[in-house]
Amino acid sequence: MLLPQKNINMTTKKILIIIFVTAMVLRIALNVARQELFFQKPFLSTGGQFDDRISSDSQWYNSAATGFLTGRGIASIPLHIVDWESKISAKYMELKVVDGEYVVHKVIPPLYTLFLAFCYFTGGFNTLAYFIPQIILSSLTCVLIYLIASEIFNKIAALFAGFLVVFNLDLIFWSSFVRTETLFIFLLCLFFLLLIKGSVKNNFLFIYLGAVIFGLACLTRITLIPFLPILFVWQVYFSSKNRKENIKVAFLTALIIFAVLLPWGLRNYIVLGEFNVFTEESGILVGSVSNGEQYKDIVINKEYNSHKSLISKTLFFIKDNFKVYLISCWHRFVLFWSPFTYAMRPLAKVYKGLSWLILFPAAFWGLIISRNKGGKGTGLVIVFIFYHALLHTASFVDLGLVYRYPIQPFLCIFAGYAFYELYKKLRNFGSKA
Repeated sequence: MLLPQKNINMTTKKILIIIFVTAMVLRIALNVARQELFFQKPFLSTGGQFDDRISSDSQWYNSAATGFLTGRGIASIPLHIVDWESKISAKYMELKVVDGEYVVHKVIPPLYTLFLAFCYFTGGFNTLAYFIPQIILSSLTCVLIYLIASEIFNKIAALFAGFLVVFNLDLIFWSSFVRTETLFIFLLCLFFLLLIKGSVKNNFLFIYLGAVIFGLACLTRITLIPFLPILFVWQVYFSSKNRKENIKVAFLTALIIFAVLLPWGLRNYIVLGEFNVFTEESGILVGSVSNGEQYKDIVINKEYNSHKSLISKTLFFIKDNFKVYLISCWHRFVLFWSPFTYAMRPLAKVYKGLSWLILFPAAFWGLIISRNKGGKGTGLVIVFIFYHALLHTASFVDLGLVYRYPIQPFLCIFAGYAFYELYKKLRNFGSKA
């Protein structure tokens, strides 16, 4: 017997509440336990210094947020933070010293800096100021994945997908770090949900709001910008059968995204004399062409010094050393899809290995068996998964495998579909028995 629509909606609301609350509880309890019991350090820290939760990358965001609150602009850090001896940090980045005290730059994109500054402004310089907003965003990400999966598959597959994200230990623990991924992943999921719903319902408001979110995601991690041509092609050829209307929507979407990125480009022109929405982060990623000392071959090879930017140096280096580059790409590809790396702590190897066994084989199987079975937008999600993986295969994979985190919620969607198919077979087998 079919349930009335009202009851179905109420059931969905209860599921979403359960997913959100469970995610919140796990993210609070496990992060506090990790810090207090395993590392035996206080979870709550003050003064902007948060133990091992502030890595070298985190210092740039933390210092930039502090600088913004003290009136030094959107991207500035104290002079002592910069490693002036490093061939990468100082010599191949746009850094401008101001008053002999701090530098302005375009090393990192601005949105997470503004997010962090808002957290510190409202909550003070302590762990909870950013941790509470980040666990809310991480928990909402679980809800968004449920909604995306229910849109392209069904509610049972969505239930599996939602709880796979809820219990994903990588995303749970990372929500306590001063890093961009929690915000970036939330924006990505919100963008895909708005785009898919907008395309299914022919709701232009959803699509254009999704374009704004995409632009904000680009300002969180600049490596998303090269995905824009793929999005444009999908909107023109696959979003609907009305090609003429699709072209209009695609162009307006691109204009909205450009409008969101424009203030950052203008800031770089005014402050650094160059209109550029990319950051030095993109140059570093492209510059990583070897598996060990990623930058050594480019930096010490003087024949490439005639090229101004790190990106151009890298492209010419790749052209002249193509075989070496392909080998390093293969190494990065294997590393990107590995359960863990040698550099991880023993605890990280255990939980990452277990998470890998649960998620990745099921996700790859789900990708295979879901072909031609998903709703509108399924193909674009799949393309994004492989885009992100290939981007880092061609550029840089960190030994913590953090750059893999943004696609893990989307892999959960296809793992959820694989578990749904298994559930169906077990249910059919049980009914026959």
